[in-house]
Formats: sequence, C-alpha cells, structure tokens
Amino acid sequence: MHDVTYSQDSDLDKDKIVVPMPPDEEDYPLNTTFEVWRSVADPKSGTSPQNPRQILNEATTWLDISALYGSTKEVADKLRTHKGGKLISQRSVELDHPGEYLPFNTMNVPMKKPARLDPAQLFAGGDPRTNEDWILLAVHTLLLREHNRLCGVLAKRKPEIVNDDERLYQTVRLLMSAKYAMIANSYQMAYWDSIMPWPRDDGT
Repeated sequence: MHDVTYSQDSDLDKDKIVVPMPPDEEDYPLNTTFEVWRSVADPKSGTSPQNPRQILNEATTWLDISALYGSTKEVADKLRTHKGGKLISQRSVELDHPGEYLPFNTMNVPMKKPARLDPAQLFAGGDPRTNEDWILLAVHTLLLREHNRLCGVLAKRKPEIVNDDERLYQTVRLLMSAKYAMIANSYQMAYWDSIMPWPRDDGT
C-alpha cells in the first residue's frame, strides 16, 4: 500500500467527517461520535457531481518500490551511494552475522515523525512512513539488502559496466520492481477463490 498511495491529512477542524452511532449499536454508547479527518484534495476538485473530489497522491502509483527508492528524483538521489549502483546502508559489526541495515536519516529525506524527535534518529527510506512500524522496517531492510546484493552480482557478470553507477542502479531497480510486482501479485491472488472469484474484465 505504501508503494502506491500517500496522502496528507487535511485540517481536522475544517475538513472532517462526523460519524454518529447507529440506533442498533451495541458496543458504544448511542451518543458517541467519531471524527475522521479527510485526505487533502485537489482544490480544483469537489465543486460539483461532475467534478468529484480528487485526493492528492504524493507517491508514484506503480509497483516500483517507491517506498524504498522514493517517489521523486531528489529523494532517490539522497538514498544512493552513487558508487556501484548501491543504496546507502549501515552495517552492524556487533552481530555474529553482520548485515546491511537502513541508514539513519542524516541525509534529511522527508519523514513523518513526532515533533520531539530529530529526523537523524529515524531510519531513512523512500516513503515518509518508513518508521511507522517494525514490520515496514523489516521489509524495507530486506529490499535494501537485495538491491545492493544484485548490484554486486550484476557488476561481476557484466564487468564492462562495473564503473557505470547509473546503469547498475537503474538496471537493478528495474529487476527489483519486477520481483516486487511478482510478490505483490501473488499475494493479491491468494485472496481470490471460489467464494471470492477473480474479477471479470468488466470489473464485476
């Protein structure tokens, strides 16, 4: 989900949905209401039924692992070593089997964080929500390791491009996107069965 969607929250006081409890509610008191803030929308949209509200998406809308690489060239460049096609990482020398880990955000890529935290205390990733939970961090770490591993493999198999950082980076990024799409599509396919059949071409 973080690879294809990222919208900012709108002002809760100015743009919220108030949801009252229905008469048959059993778990909450009937006078309870929930307040939900809406996502920021394109200010030119939502003016009529013919011009419905359109949410602004700050992530690329393709399965391209923008959560790792970033959705803009500026972020992507900050996450790169610019050597051998690899991404910036840190290594732990304290473990029996040292491996690569996400770098701390010393390059100042955008991050969602509590106000009290210094961005450099968080891990850097292509999505501002990289530090949202440990599962995301684990997945991003695996993807980072695989990118850098493939850079080494490609450099050995294609010695003629060993010094071409851009070609190594772009080729491995393409390979990673293909792998990622296969994983994501396999995950999605697991939901479809005889009870919930695969949608037909007309969407039904």
